[in-house]
Amino acid sequence: MIRVKSGETDKLGLLYERYKKAVFAYFFKLSGGGQQLSEDLVQTVFLRILKYKKNYKGTGKFTAWLFSIARNVGLDHYKRKSFEENIDDVNIQVSDFKNNVDDIIKHEQQKLLRKALMSLRIEEREVLVLGKLKELSYKDVGKIIGCTESNVKIRIHRALKSLRAAYFKLEKS
Repeated sequence: MIRVKSGETDKLGLLYERYKKAVFAYFFKLSGGGQQLSEDLVQTVFLRILKYKKNYKGTGKFTAWLFSIARNVGLDHYKRKSFEENIDDVNIQVSDFKNNVDDIIKHEQQKLLRKALMSLRIEEREVLVLGKLKELSYKDVGKIIGCTESNVKIRIHRALKSLRAAYFKLEKS
């Protein structure tokens, strides 16, 4: 990123290749599985990296800076458009599982978990995706969302509690 900042913009391609999957996974999990939307948001992130390259200080982890840009891109998107995705539009046939009951149960559990995750507030989803699914440190998550490490721990704990409650509520219905 230091080289991109100094004017070697062709090096952005290397950063893109290295981090596109992680950023895509962040948006994909945050959106509940919107593939096209996630791909579009990834492109926007890397365009913003190019646009704001002069703001990169080179201190701390690049991934923390990258995900703070990704977070801002996501927030901008949420402000412009309602982010309600219909998770039930998954076209999967039972034959796809080759009658494997364990696969069917696992798929149903994952579907319930995605629904439960999407039922959380965006702030709760975000800390879970960054802290648990992207496996960033609480300190890095704090830098990204603008709070202390201890506050991140509290937010993740509360979000997990909400996720657990939402999951069991969906499971019972």
